[in-house]
Amino acid sequence: MAVDHFSERGFRNMAFVAPTNFVNAEKYKGYFMNALVEKGFPPCPTFAYDGTDAEILEPLTEWLLELPKPAGILAWGHGYAQCIVDACMLANIVVPHDVAILSASNDNFLCNACHPPLSGVLTPMKQIGYHAAKLLDQMMQGENIPHDITYFPPPGVHERLSTDTLAVEDSRLRKVIGFMKNHACEAITVEDALAAVPMARSSLEQQFQKTFGCSPVEEIRRQRINKARQLLAYTDLSMQQIAEASGFSSYNYLSYAFKKATGNPPRDYRKMMRSQ
Repeated sequence: MAVDHFSERGFRNMAFVAPTNFVNAEKYKGYFMNALVEKGFPPCPTFAYDGTDAEILEPLTEWLLELPKPAGILAWGHGYAQCIVDACMLANIVVPHDVAILSASNDNFLCNACHPPLSGVLTPMKQIGYHAAKLLDQMMQGENIPHDITYFPPPGVHERLSTDTLAVEDSRLRKVIGFMKNHACEAITVEDALAAVPMARSSLEQQFQKTFGCSPVEEIRRQRINKARQLLAYTDLSMQQIAEASGFSSYNYLSYAFKKATGNPPRDYRKMMRSQ
């Protein structure tokens, strides 16, 4: 999830920040590294520490100054993400344009208390709760429960200003992305983007694949899916209204594309998001 979030914004430099005294943080780091390799990225720099915020501020600042930029950083929780923001401020590093920051947790109050507000990975709390209750019920019924670890994929990322940027040097490509972002939910095609930002289609296709790992058509679809996610999570619009507002011709098409992109039907995604 985090790797996709950064790579969709053109980031090729990524990093990880976490404490040293949490086993789960080390496991999370391992999963992040594996995801990088699976997506074709090299292992990333890491900053691990054990101490108070005041104690780690200076070494964190020095580490950030040496980090190749622009960089996307995944932080173990909003508290550690806040430390990165503070260190960037001390070092005159601009967030999110030089360093984009994604928190591995999403506390709505605390993430918005930061400046800029922190993007956060969503946790499927309702699914976890139901699964735990089911296992507890089975144990109370005398059943033998296997000691296996069950993993639930995050339903998405709550995007805020700390990752609201594009790490793209080509000005034409930035303009194309801007056009798509502003008009993806309309009935636009790749030809419309080329009319707004004149360039050869073959060049656009090549640059998109090189920078974002997808085609322009896939980017338009991704923008529409992101719009649908927002509407599902934060409005009470009907499914057909959401389909139309996010650029899909019908709810059936939205349902097909949404499930393919996220692994969940739109209605299930709405339920998960409302349980956060």
